[in-house]
Amino acid sequence: MPRTSKQYEEIRQITRDKIIESALVLFAQKGFHGTSISDIAQNAGISKGLAYNYFDSKQHLLEAIFSDMIKMGKEVLEGMEDISDPYEQLQLTIKRSFDFVEREILQWRLYISMVFQVDIFPSSLSITKDFTGYLFKVFEKLFKKMGFRNAAMEAMFFSATVDGMMLYYLIDSKSFPIKKVKQEMLKRYSREEIKKRKSVTQ
Repeated sequence: MPRTSKQYEEIRQITRDKIIESALVLFAQKGFHGTSISDIAQNAGISKGLAYNYFDSKQHLLEAIFSDMIKMGKEVLEGMEDISDPYEQLQLTIKRSFDFVEREILQWRLYISMVFQVDIFPSSLSITKDFTGYLFKVFEKLFKKMGFRNAAMEAMFFSATVDGMMLYYLIDSKSFPIKKVKQEMLKRYSREEIKKRKSVTQ
């Protein structure tokens, strides 16, 4: 029985994922310049020719990884509009953000390393700026709902804190107590703690 178009699409997606997973592992081990498409294909268990059917160059592959990262990053905020309480939204954002960086650590490491290598990926800084700007606006809106007078500054501190914690984890994932840090973040940005802070500063 011939395969359906849906089955072909599923096979293509599986193969694409294999290539990307292979690239993430090898880029982490050997670096971008030290890894070839042949290496990636061999590690993925496919032919070099098949790999080129999906990505015509390492640059194209890198761009696809960046695109997937941005998409997954935005998925962290999916469904937030269905929650009316901004405090609950913030708690869910913290949980999803920490879970995401634990689950996709290889992609995050590559993403962070490529952001500052504009010679390899010239558009990385502009893509990152657009993405962080998008997140900043979401957080600013949350803090406005909570009644902060300077919601923009509060969003900036929150974003910087989360990013800093994640960066420490990426640098030393074995020693950094990410689960404890996650719980501390949830406590510090709980409804009770935020209201206490607001009563002191406003």
